[in-house]
Amino acid sequence: MPTGYSFDNAGAAGARQLDQLSEAFDGHTTSVLTEYGVGRGWRCLDIGAGAGSIAGWLADRVGPEGHVTATDVDPRYLTERDNLTVLRHDVGRDPVPAGEYDLIHARMVFVHLPNRHEVLARLVSALRPGGLIVLSDCDCRERDPVLAVPDPADAETFELFNDIIRSLGRRNGADLGWTRYAYAAMRTAGLAPERTVVFGRSWPGGSAGCGLYQALAYQIEPTLRADGMTGEQLATLHRLLDDPGFVLSAWLMHTTVGRRPGAAAGTDPGRGAG
Repeated sequence: MPTGYSFDNAGAAGARQLDQLSEAFDGHTTSVLTEYGVGRGWRCLDIGAGAGSIAGWLADRVGPEGHVTATDVDPRYLTERDNLTVLRHDVGRDPVPAGEYDLIHARMVFVHLPNRHEVLARLVSALRPGGLIVLSDCDCRERDPVLAVPDPADAETFELFNDIIRSLGRRNGADLGWTRYAYAAMRTAGLAPERTVVFGRSWPGGSAGCGLYQALAYQIEPTLRADGMTGEQLATLHRLLDDPGFVLSAWLMHTTVGRRPGAAAGTDPGRGAG
């Protein structure tokens, strides 16, 4: 049965992948969470917390009155604090950590879950009335457009890599366009979807977006070679991803916010803003 996840985060390339993911998207994520008033006293669940940058940000926001639970299938990069608990946890298989959460957040997780609709239903039941679910995934259905390249012939090398990495995801059960359906999926699961915020930009070589692809390329190099990339093409790929003259339009992230209907007695679903 396909597992959905195609990468091993244990080595140096995995650590770099998580760092580049944080650098590329934390500003977008925190801007959405700030707008929805995440603040002191909130109880939060951060699923697939990776390197812990968003979990740490949430712990700072909720203060000692609140609490954050950060989970990952491999939590080696996560650090506990007085108001931050770390759990080894596979949301696709394991029960949802107990709690009545004000916020449940997952970034680049649901795209990899073959049973994503079942998982979403379980998460809804873990929210308090008025609580929020915030899901972010990139729409990776199509090739990323190459906006600029020093040698036009090299664009084909990146396109071959881009085709292979998307094919690998599909073989492992990922739905690379799932994020387009998150709004409707939230409605089906009993949430009141509020909106989807789309973040996209150009990424020159050496930027976090290209660094993220470079880390992934190192992680799946055996697959790239097995699927037809030569050593010379791999060297060209890494040179391009370091070259500021090479520019991509990539990683179009959709962040969808849904709210569980109702409000707990005597509470304000938007408390703690600021």
